[in-house]
Amino acid sequence: MVGFQRHRRLLVAADVILGLGVLGCLVGFLFPVDVQESPRDALAREATQAEAMQTTIKPLKNYDIIFARDLRKPLYDPKPVNVVKTPPPKPPLTVDLLGTVLEDGFTYAILKNRSGKTSFVPIGESLDGAEVTKIEKNSATVSFHGESIVLKVKGKVEK
Repeated sequence: MVGFQRHRRLLVAADVILGLGVLGCLVGFLFPVDVQESPRDALAREATQAEAMQTTIKPLKNYDIIFARDLRKPLYDPKPVNVVKTPPPKPPLTVDLLGTVLEDGFTYAILKNRSGKTSFVPIGESLDGAEVTKIEKNSATVSFHGESIVLKVKGKVEK
């Protein structure tokens, strides 16, 4: 029990010292002490200010070139790389001619696309981007990506 009372007294003493320190700070902030400047210090301060005013500082306009420079770009300009742009390859023609129908008013090309779908296509119509422009016996002409391609019936021997 004696040890507890001793510690308690030390804590109370520490609290009193801390309280006095806080009170002293408050008094110092609320009632500041006015310190008189000595004549010697006043002369030194005035001399320093006079020297500072004599140094010339260039106006900020003189630094516009530096401010305008992009500091994130490389320190040198790399040589330009000659890039040759090649046009993308044309897609392959995906239709085959299976046959033709030549009747008055009923002229059709029988075309099969890659998925295996067979279609009767008249002149002026298209299948998978290939527009039929001309139909003859065992051949048809289609326009595919600006090219005119003649399709022939495969396995057909002309007599």
